[in-house]
Amino acid sequence: MNRIDTFTKLFLDRTRQFPNEIIYTYKKEGIWVDITWQEYGETVREAANALLAMGFQKGERAICLSKNRWEWYYYAMSVVMAGGIIVGIYPTSPPQECKYIIEHSEARFILLEDQEQVDKILHISDELPKLERAIVIEKYGPRNHTHLMSLESFHQLGKEFASKNPELYEKRALGYHRATESRHDRS
Repeated sequence: MNRIDTFTKLFLDRTRQFPNEIIYTYKKEGIWVDITWQEYGETVREAANALLAMGFQKGERAICLSKNRWEWYYYAMSVVMAGGIIVGIYPTSPPQECKYIIEHSEARFILLEDQEQVDKILHISDELPKLERAIVIEKYGPRNHTHLMSLESFHQLGKEFASKNPELYEKRALGYHRATESRHDRS
C-alpha cells in the first residue's frame, strides 16, 4: 500500500500504524469500553467477511436501522470495506418509510438493533422480496425465522469465511475505488 488515496486504504493504514490507540469508547452495561484501532479493524474484517460470505457485491447497498451505537459504527465501515455503500434509516421511521428506503436502495442486507426494529421489518418483509437477511444486534424472536440472524452468528460466519478466503477482504477493500461507478456493473 504505497499511496493512501482512498478511504479504505486510510482505514487499513490506521489499523496497522496505530493498533493500540483508542479509536472508540462506548458504554456497555454501565461500564465504559475502549476500542483500539486493532480491535476496530478486526471487528470490521469479521463483519465484512460475513457480508462477502453471503454474496455481497461491489457497489451494493446495505442498511442499518438502529440508534447510534458501536455496532452501527463498525457495520457501516464493514460495508464500505466490502465495497458497498451504507444506507441509514432512522430508528423512529415507520414501517412504510423503511419499506420505501429498502426498496429504493435495493439492499439485500440490513442490520437491526432490537425487537422493535425486527417487528417493524417482519411487518413489511412480504413486500420486500430483495431483502435476504436481517442481522440483529440484541436478543429477538422468533429465533427460527429464515431471514433473521444474530450478530454472533454473523460474526462466526465472517470468521469461518476468512479462514477459507484469507486475502479476499483486503483485495475487495483495496479495489473499492474502482468498483463503485455503477451498481449494475458488478464484478
